[in-house]
Amino acid sequence: MALKDFRDFLSLLHDEKELLTVSEEVSPEPDIGAMGRATCDMEMEGSGPAILCESVCGYKIPLAFCLHASNRRVALSLGLKKDTPLKSLFREFCDRWDRYPVKPVVVDDAPCKEVIKKGPQVDLTEFPIVRWNSGDGGPYICKGSIITKDPETGNHNVGLYRMQLKDRDRLGIPVVPAHDIGRHYQKAQEMGKKELEVAVAIGNDPALSIASCSPIPPEWEEYSFAGALKGGPLSLVKAETVDLLVPATSEIIIEGKIAVGKTAVEGPFGEFPGYYSHTRRAPEIEVSAITHRKDPIFEGLYIGVPWTECDWISHMANSVCVYKEAKQLAPELESFNLASSWCLVGIASMKKRYAGQDKKVMSAILATPHASYGMKVLFIVDHDVDPFNLDQVLWALATRFDAGSGVTFINEATMNPLDPIAPGKAYGTKMVLNLTEPKPPQPLPPIGIVRPPPESGRWRQALQERWKS
Repeated sequence: MALKDFRDFLSLLHDEKELLTVSEEVSPEPDIGAMGRATCDMEMEGSGPAILCESVCGYKIPLAFCLHASNRRVALSLGLKKDTPLKSLFREFCDRWDRYPVKPVVVDDAPCKEVIKKGPQVDLTEFPIVRWNSGDGGPYICKGSIITKDPETGNHNVGLYRMQLKDRDRLGIPVVPAHDIGRHYQKAQEMGKKELEVAVAIGNDPALSIASCSPIPPEWEEYSFAGALKGGPLSLVKAETVDLLVPATSEIIIEGKIAVGKTAVEGPFGEFPGYYSHTRRAPEIEVSAITHRKDPIFEGLYIGVPWTECDWISHMANSVCVYKEAKQLAPELESFNLASSWCLVGIASMKKRYAGQDKKVMSAILATPHASYGMKVLFIVDHDVDPFNLDQVLWALATRFDAGSGVTFINEATMNPLDPIAPGKAYGTKMVLNLTEPKPPQPLPPIGIVRPPPESGRWRQALQERWKS
């Protein structure tokens, strides 16, 4: 049964004993970030809970975080049993991918508009927006689904990007050219537009949170993909001050505009690989309205040394996206696991029949937009090795890998600009390791020269005579 909204998800986590409610007052810094780090470490060691802080010092609004910080809770967010094995979770994601699109419905009334604030009433500092790591350049919104519209096609995009709190009505937002928001920003600039309208949804249907960090095909829309994930349409409502549709059941909606060409200093920030990014010039959102429920719950996301929530929430969606796109070019691809730090390391399993076929799978995977952009290490294993079982992958590495012939390097390849080995240049070397068993080459027919038939000389003379006449 599909979850209705963010609160329905919180209730389910409580019932499944996956949610820890902290009633005593906690400080925004360092308590919140420290709890986020601690519960992610607990999960890596066995089991760590999602957290709901009912009383954050200086704020009247509760803060929930680490809701998707485990494979169990990712499964629960999609209506599955929390003990669903990773391989089964992958297949379920594949099935729901194939159900796209489940288009949203537009409604007139929405819980996210129980309170509407515009102009001087706008105050982002009412919400528990915190500094997650001590080296961050300020407080950050890390789990806000950012909604923009393609200036050319009018299609909505929803992406999960960080935003730095600058003032009561201002947010800094890095706009990466490779992301859809970056393409929308660039199109607006090329079309001579002065502003790009934006909305930020916080405390969302858990399927929308997953869809927001899914690298779906550029012609798809995240709203329709979220519907496919949850098994029913999302409800959307018109925003108050911008021409956008926003999730009707969200806890909080922030509306505003990005001034094209205007930037300010943003960062540093503790990124998903576990390293701080540098400060940079980045655009800003000028907030024009905030709407929310009467008693909203703010949602945050801890990021640091992997694994943290951003790894778990994006793991399956990223894996399935690369798999679906690569399998169109290489049908022998059986399964794919983006196994570490968002998408930097991948493991592909394949049905190998002849020598060199692994290179075909390698080429297909590296041709996909997401893998070509971010992945820098790829392992290829046989179909009898489960890519989601790292013990099996290490067994294949120990017994089937030949270091002399099984490594392929791709130099000066595109890299994720947040990769700490490629700061400021966004390119480097990718490595592919072939962990498959050797296979014989494809059988070829006997080699022989194709000789012309004896009659060809006579026919050539006849054809030349007819051609001249």
